[in-house]
Amino acid sequence: MKRLVRCIGLLLLVLTIATALFAEDEVFIGDGDIAALHLYDSQGNRLEATSDQAQNIAEGWIIHNPDTPILLVTPRGTINVFEDSLLVTGDLVGREADLYLVSGKATFNTYDMEGGSLTVTTPVSRFVLHGNGEMLVITTDEEESVTTFTGTVDSYNVLTGAKREVKTFEKLFMQERMARLKHIEAGYYLTYATYPDMMLAKQIIQELSEKTTSPSTPLAPKAKVDRITLTPPLMGGVTIQALAEKPSNLVVAEKSEFIPKPLQTIQVEVEELKIPEHVKQISNIIIAPPKDRIKITIRPMIPEVPTIYRVSQHVQTPTNPSSPQATIEAEEIIEDVVPAIKYEEPVSSQIPVVEEALESEEIQGIQEPAIETAPVTSEEEAVLEPVIEEGESTIAYPAEASRPALTFSAEAAKATGSFGLELGYRFTFDGSNADILQHQLFLKPYFEKGLFSIKLQGALETEDFSSFSNTFSPVPTPHLEQLAYAFSFIDQLRIGYNSSTFYLTMDRKFPITTELSSLYAPSLISDQKLAVLNQVKAGPVTLVTTFDDLYFGALSKNNRQFGSSLLQFTPNSGYRMSVALGGLAVVDRSPSWRVDVYPFLGLGFPVINTRTTEFRFLLQASGFLPTYPTLDTDSFIDTSVDTFFPNYLLGSGFSLKRDQFFSKVLVSLTKGENHPLIANEFASFLVTSYTSTVEVLGDVRFQGKALQARLLFNIPFSSDVTTITNLTSPVSGSHQADYSQLSLSYTKERLQFSLGFAQLGLINNITDVFEGNEDALSLLRGPYSTSFLSLQYAFDPFTLLVKAQYPPQLASYTNPVLSVSVSLNLEKQF
Repeated sequence: MKRLVRCIGLLLLVLTIATALFAEDEVFIGDGDIAALHLYDSQGNRLEATSDQAQNIAEGWIIHNPDTPILLVTPRGTINVFEDSLLVTGDLVGREADLYLVSGKATFNTYDMEGGSLTVTTPVSRFVLHGNGEMLVITTDEEESVTTFTGTVDSYNVLTGAKREVKTFEKLFMQERMARLKHIEAGYYLTYATYPDMMLAKQIIQELSEKTTSPSTPLAPKAKVDRITLTPPLMGGVTIQALAEKPSNLVVAEKSEFIPKPLQTIQVEVEELKIPEHVKQISNIIIAPPKDRIKITIRPMIPEVPTIYRVSQHVQTPTNPSSPQATIEAEEIIEDVVPAIKYEEPVSSQIPVVEEALESEEIQGIQEPAIETAPVTSEEEAVLEPVIEEGESTIAYPAEASRPALTFSAEAAKATGSFGLELGYRFTFDGSNADILQHQLFLKPYFEKGLFSIKLQGALETEDFSSFSNTFSPVPTPHLEQLAYAFSFIDQLRIGYNSSTFYLTMDRKFPITTELSSLYAPSLISDQKLAVLNQVKAGPVTLVTTFDDLYFGALSKNNRQFGSSLLQFTPNSGYRMSVALGGLAVVDRSPSWRVDVYPFLGLGFPVINTRTTEFRFLLQASGFLPTYPTLDTDSFIDTSVDTFFPNYLLGSGFSLKRDQFFSKVLVSLTKGENHPLIANEFASFLVTSYTSTVEVLGDVRFQGKALQARLLFNIPFSSDVTTITNLTSPVSGSHQADYSQLSLSYTKERLQFSLGFAQLGLINNITDVFEGNEDALSLLRGPYSTSFLSLQYAFDPFTLLVKAQYPPQLASYTNPVLSVSVSLNLEKQF
């Protein structure tokens, strides 16, 4: 027996190590209000925003957070997505990770990308973060920019193909074609960085200030002089009259001391422009002699309100030049030397650009020059390339590309809820009840919208087609049966999400586990039950209340049912120690009504608490308190005994969660009525009491995308810790009291396969089979065993389900309960 104890301890150690070493890479939402998110899969189908979905973010998912920021945790880093952003997930597991930020802003922090890179694409830009580092990307109607907090980022303008390198604490506005990189301040870093470090910010700013030296005297302005020669126009209908003295050419130079009297001074009227904040200076350069009217029109690629520039300039000239030529020398004041920009072939689609000189010129009568300008309506300066159109002197510039919206089918885009009808046929062969045959036609209408969903049910049944019964009549008269009759019309009900402040669900299984899971085992076969769970959150306080079956199937057979209530406190910040206070209630109807409560106190001390790994030290204690029909406080605390507690459970252990793995080990000292997993499948109809001193509980779970598995066991030992305790009241002979449960589920697209079994006295059952006292089927059925096997395949809108099970019960039977059902789902989205 000592060898068995050592083997169990070694098994627990191996399972714990495997939890940490063999966890797969996962992408999940680590922080934020999950219920406020809008989630879509890679096909554009709306997903329910639940904690289960948030723990398995897949590639190609679309995430929209209109009202709350969220934090995505990946194997390569974290992504802090600010509110009102639209993000499409790409490959976030490999060394060449990528995402698509459609709109909004997000901070990308990589900590496991040595030798790799992270690529973030927006509708008009592409940013590549090499190795470990952090960058902020903003793509909105007002701003298109990238900021590097640590590391180095390469930016690409997909419209022009321009490539720039953005180093640490530098920010680049992508809408500025000739913009310089600008250094950011420490406050900007502390505001937008995911994990800001004030000491790091001071160090980087100091290093940048040491590299920047200002000149002692300001640089003198530089002048650029261009000489422009214009050829005579070829336009007809122009009359040229000779001057008093025919000049061979005409030269007009700036700062000229003499101008012929027939010429008048050129006057330029400039309307005030709305200057974006990032523009420092606007220079007007006069180029002579002008065309009649030049129109510069900005036409967007997608029809919208265009930004238009109109420039018209008219110059008064001598009345009869024989060979009119005009040269204007203008100075362009350059404030500083702008570094040259390298242009490369853009990776994405290019905009075709045609560059030609404007050839048509027209000189008309003497008019005053005018410049008309439509100001830019946003702070972004569009990057424009000219396209020449024929017919008039018009230069059309493609405006900045409009941001493409992710579109799905019209129905999917507008769908915010659904309603429908599920109808079908089920055939059941009940081998546990004299091989009864049953035919059933069922009808299940449902409605779902946002926080609320409900599915009702009704059925028409027959055994031999000679008589028919239904779920509507007759109405029972006993009060308990009437209450069960009222709930029998509910197949599923949900109000809120499991991340909401208020959450109520009625379903086949509990979707939430609490600290009380040490006292009760999950129901293995629950297709004939309606479990209810209510959760209320108020800041760090959470209240969870459960009851295992609202159909009252066990109580109607004079058996036991279980309920629980637990109040848990966990601080939102700081050291996240948890305190849980509540209890498990057992309601028994045989031989008369009786209610026993097991008060519970649980403490959890986090040792490792990161976004991917959680290791906690556990302390748990429970007692025993009969409350109905009489309140027996001496069973809970009795001052006449030395220990004060005639019934108690005191346990300690640890729990480890690593990605989709979870394991828990709890070693307990027990006395009297208290035991771990006191509520299980067999406890509802079988007396499972026993006497033990030490009990070892193990719980190992794997929650993957396709595969889900769980192994749960509890082994009680006698006072010498060498012998497994026997049940006090076995069905026949002596039988060991250890409990074990195994469940497995695999889902692949339309196919779902699941199986499971539970045992009381597993070693005892195996021994009886090998000694010939029982057949092999006793491991799957009987008073100490239960099992099931199911296979489901969906071929929309039909679903086929085949299930075989041995339900837990005292009656002797040979054949399983076999059911085959085919259902048709008629759904309408709105």
